[in-house]
Amino acid sequence: MKLVFYYPCEFAHAHATIHGPMGLTYIAAHLQKELGVEDVKIEVDIDQVLAHKPDLVGVSSYTQTYPKALAGAWRVKKELGVPVMLGGPHMNAMPESLPLGGPFDVGAYGEGEHTAVELVRRLLQDQWNPTAFAEIPGLVFYDENRQQVKTAREEETDHLDTLCYPRRELLQAWFPPQGKVGQWRQGLYTSRDCPFRCRFCIHSTIQGMPRYHSVERVISELEEIINHYPDQKIVTIYDDIFVVSKKRLIELTDAIRDAGIHKRLGFVAMIKPSTFNHEIALLLKDMNVKLISFGFETGSAEVLKYLKGRGARLSQHQESLDICKDLNIRTTGYFIMGSPIETQQDLAKTYWFIRHNIHELHTAGMFCLIPFPGTRFWSDYQEYTGKTPDYLGWEVFDHKFMDWDEGYPFFINQHYTPAFLQNAYREFTKLRPRLASDLHWEREEERVMGYKRALYNYLRPIIGEKTQLLEVAAYANSYYEWSIYYEMPVQLYPLNNPERSLPNTPVEALYLNHCLEDQPDPLAFLTHLLSQVEVKGPIYLSFYNALFLPVIERLLSGQTPDIFEPPYWQSQRKLFSFPQMLKLLKQVGLEMTDVYRNPQPLDKSSEFSRLVPPLLQQLAHPELAREMNIYSYFLVLQKT
Repeated sequence: MKLVFYYPCEFAHAHATIHGPMGLTYIAAHLQKELGVEDVKIEVDIDQVLAHKPDLVGVSSYTQTYPKALAGAWRVKKELGVPVMLGGPHMNAMPESLPLGGPFDVGAYGEGEHTAVELVRRLLQDQWNPTAFAEIPGLVFYDENRQQVKTAREEETDHLDTLCYPRRELLQAWFPPQGKVGQWRQGLYTSRDCPFRCRFCIHSTIQGMPRYHSVERVISELEEIINHYPDQKIVTIYDDIFVVSKKRLIELTDAIRDAGIHKRLGFVAMIKPSTFNHEIALLLKDMNVKLISFGFETGSAEVLKYLKGRGARLSQHQESLDICKDLNIRTTGYFIMGSPIETQQDLAKTYWFIRHNIHELHTAGMFCLIPFPGTRFWSDYQEYTGKTPDYLGWEVFDHKFMDWDEGYPFFINQHYTPAFLQNAYREFTKLRPRLASDLHWEREEERVMGYKRALYNYLRPIIGEKTQLLEVAAYANSYYEWSIYYEMPVQLYPLNNPERSLPNTPVEALYLNHCLEDQPDPLAFLTHLLSQVEVKGPIYLSFYNALFLPVIERLLSGQTPDIFEPPYWQSQRKLFSFPQMLKLLKQVGLEMTDVYRNPQPLDKSSEFSRLVPPLLQQLAHPELAREMNIYSYFLVLQKT
């Protein structure tokens, strides 16, 4: 039997090529285990679905892709005439929307693994009919009298480890814009269900207590990703309640570190500010979480209470960002505009919250309210307008109205006009180029981690494994972070932790790890530090190069030079060229005995990078030209 899942999406959008339909891989795994169905594919392009000539097509659709799902299913029916079943978030939220006389034989809602198995079992037994459907939980269909029938919801398992491992090899599809098969990133679910009832969430009308995979199962899945997808260095944890149980998070962090996974993978976590604090952050840092995505929603306390309930506090927003800044964890934030109770002043508070944190936020996603089925916004819209949102047609749910060409169809705000919201949205979008980084942060992360590994490998034989070293660093992710893996005797003095103090006993060596750039007065800082710490041996220093060509290019184009470790630049006050640093060191009685230059290849596609070095050669500045591909320096120093 040949099964193809059709997953309609805006495949021209970058997000669609990154995060794939994990749910379908669980269903495919159960079909393989229980029915021996091996030949399964996932496609985002209906022409590819038809080309496979499947025996069965399963369609997974969000509300915003429902029109595309309908159109694709009609083509399957007309050109292939094979059975078509519909599932996904739209069916979960609104199973009664299955169209009478439409292209779908049956719709599935709820957790789909066992429902899908029973459906395919009936097809293999040549029992694809309403009588057979009526015996299967979690279905909606039409009987012989054209009456809609909805069976009871499939019973959910309390033991998630009984679910099959997802068939991760299926996370690939032909993407027409790229003209090739693209691989979705491998992600991870550690739990299901959510105890919260956020007004905007498509699961807000179905409340359930979290069900967790065991720590052993999570570790096993991570090992599978590492072994089968070695080029992937970042894994997104999709369930935003995986930190709710601190006890389990401690166990998971310990297991990740015991297995050494934190050395091989970094993580992206999606977290509610109300479940986040410094203790949780330290655990996430220990498991190598690189970025946390927060659903802030608003900068107004009243609107936040309306959206998330009384348990959410506005102060948690700033606290969360401050904690992440201290621990050097990247952050993103997402916000909703157009809530019914939102005033102009509320919207201004959101704007200035983003502006205040513009150097801490990697991105700030702004979205106008959409009353999706399954959300409490759906009933809000009905209350304000007397109509259900679908009277507008499913086409308007696809976010394309965000360009405002045809207006905003879901406006139900009571305190300002659609024109005001439109202008406000445009002002918010102007913030995007000013945010901390761009969409390619994972590539930046790989570059930074590569630099750290190279630096560590260079430092280790120079410093020695037995040297009692004091490291002064801007943040707590440092040479010390690498040395603890090998039980090397390094003391860390992170400048962002006021609770740590300098040692009052002599040290064998001192390492100044990118800390001079973080000081408003590097000369005064260095003078004070050397007067407080007795160093018996050498002093080591690393710093970024102010003349690194991409830095100059970004400065000349009016951008911040955030090519160095983000969010490092946001607190950084100084950048030094090599001669400037030598001049500073001379003022405090230090001289260089050795230097390690860390080159980085320049972007060959950049016209600036191609033209400037030859120009400097012609202007008789060959030394300057040679320094422009140096990313950073490591100096060995001694007192004069």
